[in-house]
Amino acid sequence: MATPATPLPWKQVGTLCLLRLTEPISFSVLFPFVYFMVRDFDTTTDPKVIGFYVGIVASAFSFAQLTTNMLWGAVSDRIGRRPVLLIGTMGTILCSLAFGCSRSLGWAVATRVIWGALNANASTAKTMMAEITDETNQAKGFSLLPLCWNLGTIVGPVIGGLLARPAENFPGLFGHIELFRVYPYMLPCLICSIFGVAAWLSAFFLLEETLHCKLLTATDPASSTTSCTVTPAHSRGDSASVTSNDDDGEDSGLRGLNGKPRYLTGEQQPLLDPPTSRPSYTTVVASSSTTPSPALTANRASADTCLGTDVAEEGPTRRQGTVASIVAALRGDTVKVVAGYFGLSLLAGMMDEMYPVWSATAPDLGGLGFSVRELGLTLSFSSFVVLYVQIFVYPKVQPLLGSIRCFRIGILSFAVVGQVLPALTTLERILHPLPDDGTVPPLSPVTWVILIVALIVRVIAGTLTFTSVNLLVNNSVADRQVLGTVNGFAQSMGALARALGPLTAGIVWSWSLLHDYPFPFDYHFIFLLITLVGFATYAVSRTWHPRINQRQFALLKRVPSTDSAASV
Repeated sequence: MATPATPLPWKQVGTLCLLRLTEPISFSVLFPFVYFMVRDFDTTTDPKVIGFYVGIVASAFSFAQLTTNMLWGAVSDRIGRRPVLLIGTMGTILCSLAFGCSRSLGWAVATRVIWGALNANASTAKTMMAEITDETNQAKGFSLLPLCWNLGTIVGPVIGGLLARPAENFPGLFGHIELFRVYPYMLPCLICSIFGVAAWLSAFFLLEETLHCKLLTATDPASSTTSCTVTPAHSRGDSASVTSNDDDGEDSGLRGLNGKPRYLTGEQQPLLDPPTSRPSYTTVVASSSTTPSPALTANRASADTCLGTDVAEEGPTRRQGTVASIVAALRGDTVKVVAGYFGLSLLAGMMDEMYPVWSATAPDLGGLGFSVRELGLTLSFSSFVVLYVQIFVYPKVQPLLGSIRCFRIGILSFAVVGQVLPALTTLERILHPLPDDGTVPPLSPVTWVILIVALIVRVIAGTLTFTSVNLLVNNSVADRQVLGTVNGFAQSMGALARALGPLTAGIVWSWSLLHDYPFPFDYHFIFLLITLVGFATYAVSRTWHPRINQRQFALLKRVPSTDSAASV
């Protein structure tokens, strides 16, 4: 009989998801108008090179994030996840407002750099999710993070597409407000900052620290009642007494010395448990006695034998240096998965850059000639389907196929979409030849249908790939002490890829248009590169060991895997 899933701690998960939602809203709000914002800067009058400057703006965030992600990951392993998330969210609030005030390319790039340097929410949220889920519910928990991302990428483009240039588009409401005439892109950024303030306040009052929740032991599996304990989360000198689960199996939770619940995670299982087992929950309550109870003493001794380490060293007083943390991150399975994450982020970064640039470019240069509204609506409409996939489909598909297969299916789907988009330009030229007066004819219904389907496939591919690779990165970590640093390292590699992706795409796109090369070096060329990156990333995924499909294999270091190789 299948092991029942552990209920998610919804207050913690909900607050974490609200924080995670804020970032994509602020990040994607600029997609519908960034092409037009850069054009308004009067940096260039040549539409063929606007894509290059758009790439600089888009890459600035990730280049800055690259330099600080490892630092924030190490900081989160030392001072906790919660303060890092609060700092990152506050940075998003302030930098979003500053970006809305951009009236020059330099200002826009500077605000994006500061924004990226302050923000490590993505890696920290993954670390915290890994610490509050176990093997039975990690797929559901981790699927919520890209769900928030995809939901944010729905809301963000809608806000950006509808509220950019409000004085021009809604003169009756905003035409008399001088602020929106001087700063035509301020309103959507202001709305995003309001979302950020709500998320920050929720996190400040509701989010609980998850660092240093440590497993001590589990009782004999033959016993009718099992229990686990954790070391106190706040002070090495604190004592705790242990109570087991209720007989009816209801989890009583974990409570720290302040009375608030703490959570056991999947990595807190004993190393020699069978893969199908999962830890039960217990309650840790404060005790006025300074003498540990016999049960706690026995549990500590058992934990020392099981984990092969001194329990005192596992507490919050144990500190690893940054160099040691980085070395712990650079292990075989982890490096291979992070290489796949790099390829995926490079692919997604190139695609995210090229869709707004390509669709807003004039048809005679290889685009579709979209307006701000059309661009924003297509970005949002295609993303609605991902909510269903993220909530209902992925948690059921992932246990059946495994994270590795889900990743491979998604990455191949990305590669296919990379060829569909430029084919639409060719199709539209056949269906609607360009008139001599330079006007842009409306898209044919056939082109609209294919475009929407391609965008839907693209966002589904993003769900499959990013959710799966997040799970795989965490499953590959052998030393849970450096989980935050490992996620910071992975996020840094992702940031490098997302920085190189838009910049490379912008340079290649402008180079192709400026030189007026024939096929395949015309507007098709950048999309050919996108497809090649997709196939290369798929090849990297073929090197992954199937043991990383499950978290406990990352802990059973000396137990050979009996799984057969996963394949698509």
